[in-house]
Amino acid sequence: MNRRTQREGKRKTPQLKQIPAVCNRYIFNQIRFIMNINQLLPAWITVSILMAVSPPISAQCEPPVSFWLNSQQSSTALPFNWVSVPAATQYQVRYWETSVPGDKTIVDNFAPAPSILSGLKKSNHYTIDIRSKCGSSNGLWNIPVTYFTAYDTGTCSIPTGVTVDAGASNIGISWTSSGSHTVRYRLGNTADWLIPTGALSISASPFSITGLLPGTYQVEVKHNCIATASDYISNTVTLGAGGCATPIGPTVTPDSTSALLNLLVVSGVTGYNISYRTGTTGNWVTAGSNIAPSVYHLNPPLLQSTPYQVQIQAICGTLSSSYSQPVVFTTLTPASGGPCLINKNFGKNLNAAELLEIDNIYNTPSPYILFSMMGVNDGGLYFRAFQDAGSNQITRLTTQYRNFHTIDDDFDNSLVNYAQNIKPKNTTPEGSPANTALNKGFYSIYRNIHGFTNITAAIELLQYNPQSWKDKIYKESDWSVSGPAGIKSSFENYTKKFIEEFAPANGTGNQVLVSNFQVGNELWDYPVKSDYHSLLSGARSAFVHKYGEKSDGGWKMKLVVGAFQAYRDNNCLTVLRDVSNCNGGLERHDFIGDYLNVSDCNILKDLDAIDCHPYSFIPRTTTWTYPENPSSEMGQIRNLAGWLAANKSGGTGTLKDTRLWATEFGFDSNPVTGVGEKTQSAYLIRGLLLLSRYHFEKVFFYNAFDHTKSTSV
Repeated sequence: MNRRTQREGKRKTPQLKQIPAVCNRYIFNQIRFIMNINQLLPAWITVSILMAVSPPISAQCEPPVSFWLNSQQSSTALPFNWVSVPAATQYQVRYWETSVPGDKTIVDNFAPAPSILSGLKKSNHYTIDIRSKCGSSNGLWNIPVTYFTAYDTGTCSIPTGVTVDAGASNIGISWTSSGSHTVRYRLGNTADWLIPTGALSISASPFSITGLLPGTYQVEVKHNCIATASDYISNTVTLGAGGCATPIGPTVTPDSTSALLNLLVVSGVTGYNISYRTGTTGNWVTAGSNIAPSVYHLNPPLLQSTPYQVQIQAICGTLSSSYSQPVVFTTLTPASGGPCLINKNFGKNLNAAELLEIDNIYNTPSPYILFSMMGVNDGGLYFRAFQDAGSNQITRLTTQYRNFHTIDDDFDNSLVNYAQNIKPKNTTPEGSPANTALNKGFYSIYRNIHGFTNITAAIELLQYNPQSWKDKIYKESDWSVSGPAGIKSSFENYTKKFIEEFAPANGTGNQVLVSNFQVGNELWDYPVKSDYHSLLSGARSAFVHKYGEKSDGGWKMKLVVGAFQAYRDNNCLTVLRDVSNCNGGLERHDFIGDYLNVSDCNILKDLDAIDCHPYSFIPRTTTWTYPENPSSEMGQIRNLAGWLAANKSGGTGTLKDTRLWATEFGFDSNPVTGVGEKTQSAYLIRGLLLLSRYHFEKVFFYNAFDHTKSTSV
């Protein structure tokens, strides 16, 4: 035996202390072994080994042994109970849609048992597990359970007005939508989401997440409604670091030929760059640069039923972020799977039985009273001569006024000839007028001085010479340097400017000067129907871009089509592009089924009114006759009513809420022909009754004045 062995052998065997009952035999043996080798090893090694073989903290913080649904579930909530754990100070619940296991959310400090997991989506399978919190330590997750939320017919819109602000160690979230909301967040973009204490159902904005470490966080908020919950909308913020954080991809709401992107308001972010591509391998195309945080309308247009990707880049002053991860979406297929109209040719050459069927459809009292139907036109723009008058007698009869909105004045009111005037293609971007002040001044006078509270703007040219009188809108080649292919984009830009000036989205009261936007007056010289389709599509795109989807209720103007007919084929047989057809005669291209045979059914879903000009002429002449004459062109009102009934669809929404208008109707008084004002008045009243018979919503008498103002009048 060496001297060291002798020396160690003289030591007393250490005595073991009483082991707590919670330790099992394995732990007891391990501790006795450590105490024995303590004679040989330094103290710090002994401590390390002891820590290594000690039971894990989670083993001391057990999960509830049972976790169950303790009462009837609803469409938004699952009520739970569980067996309490003595060592637990709180609990966490983790849940996810069973079909999306990679998107898990932890509810921190879940209320004591029993409690309710709320803010769920209707008719959905959820997987849920629970664990204990023991002071600052978390236990293991229990075995998960799966339950199904109930069905409900209701819906829930996403939060509105969301803003996110980052501090040194906190994130503030606010919103303008009412009701309950849920907030969740995570560090980076791969961990489980965390709903902090009190954020499962927040009754009032704002909410603050505090005590955060530096880093880049994802923050999401959703709206909780009675029937279901909305999708989350996302944002990215960086704490304790400079630069410009990479944003989360936008929430995308696809349509058939476009998509809405939700670009969130984020502290430090001044705008976004947007790009998209077809499929997952195509070339990226720039859609917009430095777009302010808003709802952006991606509308190149896109192809129907086609997969796309979109990505965004944040701009923070002089800095810019990396692009977000691409968001994949697929454009919709129109509900009809093709042409939107059920019977676009209905109305042509109807026989007596078919006309009687239309009479029977409308054989009920009109929903519109005569007083509400009446309006007046400013044919010839005579009313401009009366603008300085302090009042007028017309508003004692009606406050509805239809104006021929001279689009060429918006682009250039300094010249008097079509060929010389600035055209939409001469502006940047194409279709953006710079001279709207003239028309805006007129509308301000008409509304605020003369008292016309409901004004319709029918878009047409004033200075079309030396073209035909039927050239009431710009030629194909003058909308865009791209020709017909650029009409949609150019008119969309024009309509956006019109909305900004005459009916802004945030406008109230007298700031909304125009109530109805009519896409053309009598555009009978556009024989290529796709050109008019482009005008309609551009107008609706501008409405959606400025106001949001019509279903959201934010449109400040009604969208109305030009004046067409539904009782005969087009009687102009020539089809020439970019030039007057039929030598300016009475023959024309004006059958409504051709002009509304669009491929994007959303246009027809959002139309507020279709229009005709049912003057009581003998067909193809300018010879007047009484409105009840079976040979009168006044009879076209029945055909148009029948056409609307034949193509209206409650199932697809096509023309579902569309009304009938007659924006020009009258009988010229003329002493030479023996038509006095009494005869004229009787004619107007008789015609108004006929239009009421077929449920026309509005009828505009032509004309407000028979001649311009003079010193003798």
